[in-house]
Amino acid sequence: MFENDTMVWLLKLMCTVTPASGSSEETHNTLKFVHWSKHVEIKASQNKVSLCEMLRMITTWHSDFMLVTFS
Repeated sequence: MFENDTMVWLLKLMCTVTPASGSSEETHNTLKFVHWSKHVEIKASQNKVSLCEMLRMITTWHSDFMLVTFS
């Protein structure tokens, strides 16, 4: 999924393991993280808000801000 991606490069830097017995828990947690990160899926979607809805939201936020600021 992340083949030839910057994420793979970063994971290689962050996720190093060691055979030292004193680091077995850290190595195990690192391997669990790497396994989990390989299964992450990103689904992007475009926000679709009409101009009228956007203006209504801005007006509401502005009104709320004025109430909080000057009360």
